[in-house]
Amino acid sequence: MSDQQLFTINDLATRDDLQQLMELQALIFGDAPINHVSLPTLVSYSHNGQHLLGVFSEQQLFGYLIAYFGTYNRDTRRPAMANLKLVLERLGVHPDYRNIGLGTELATQLREIARKQAVRVITTAFSPLNSRMAYLLVRKLGAVIQYYHPDYYPDAMIDDFVTSTRGQLIAEWWVDHNRVEERLFGNRKALTLEQYLDVVPIVNPTTGKADLPLPTDKPYELGSETMLLIEIPADYEALEQRDKELAMAWCQHIQPVMFEAFSLGYVATDFLHDIRDGRLRSFYLMSYDGPQIRFEAEE
Repeated sequence: MSDQQLFTINDLATRDDLQQLMELQALIFGDAPINHVSLPTLVSYSHNGQHLLGVFSEQQLFGYLIAYFGTYNRDTRRPAMANLKLVLERLGVHPDYRNIGLGTELATQLREIARKQAVRVITTAFSPLNSRMAYLLVRKLGAVIQYYHPDYYPDAMIDDFVTSTRGQLIAEWWVDHNRVEERLFGNRKALTLEQYLDVVPIVNPTTGKADLPLPTDKPYELGSETMLLIEIPADYEALEQRDKELAMAWCQHIQPVMFEAFSLGYVATDFLHDIRDGRLRSFYLMSYDGPQIRFEAEE
């Protein structure tokens, strides 16, 4: 099967669709049930107006998206309709068919659904070490990350859960924002890593090999720049498979960096993934936006 084959996006509704989805989840995330959206939950979603989308070719499923309705504000005194949002629960693509735009197509289809249903924003939570999701959401789709929640998941889940970090970035994709239109359909090229590096410092530059980058052990300073770059491994998933101890070191390194950056008022407005010093490297571009809501870490 070639990258040029015809793909279509359809709702996942039939028994065969959902069975293929369960099998694809296992292929992408492994056999641990904690990493799967369960079959009863999928059936409930499909019967109750939630969104299950699949990328098919010749009736074979190669990618999927799961999203449900939520509320943007927890204030129970406000009407739910005033706070309605879509929450992107999962987006997965077959490992052999990544980097050909299937994830972008799924997300774009969800955007069209949101617009038709008068939903203004799509949100999702993901690990700050997930460079693939960061690149898709921020660089390609135009989402902005304004919040980091250091206690999103309890410690007990992290050992087996694919997210890798207790703390999660909260991305907001405002579907009709000019930034989103420009990223999806605009002719203007986004700035490159080389252009940013001319004027923006790297807070935590890595050392080591391309596939096993080492987090810096030097003190870092935040708060004195209008923009800065925070580096993460270009492929944390592959790094974790090769070196568990290094993966843990990255989890311990990135969480206080993100917590401090967002607490000081930085937001993530771009994500760069490019060759630098002879190796592939990945960076969040953080832009100062004033003091933000601070979540206090639980002991």
